[in-house]
Amino acid sequence: MSDKDQKVDRETLANLMKIEEFDDICPPWWPQLLWRLHIPLLGHGPGPINLPPAIDNIMANLHIHTMSYLMKDQNAAQQIRTATEEQIASAARSLSKDHDQAVSKRRAA
Repeated sequence: MSDKDQKVDRETLANLMKIEEFDDICPPWWPQLLWRLHIPLLGHGPGPINLPPAIDNIMANLHIHTMSYLMKDQNAAQQIRTATEEQIASAARSLSKDHDQAVSKRRAA
């Protein structure tokens, strides 16, 4: 398959490794690869929106879920885990819709 046939070209993938200077502003609750994918690459169009609220919500809830295992009251911790699982699932179901709305707002501006 030629580079032209690929949705993501090799240059774009190589650029993911060149934006390390932005890693110092990556929130500690975001995985670095996900952060790099959300940093707009110079000269490649508008790019994704930095810190999409849905992904930020998912990351925060993953941490809350994991930290609940440190609680002494595991009954309360299970209630927290159940609530965060519901929030993660809801946010994940709305990722495409949220992205499309953000793109529409940017184009309208």
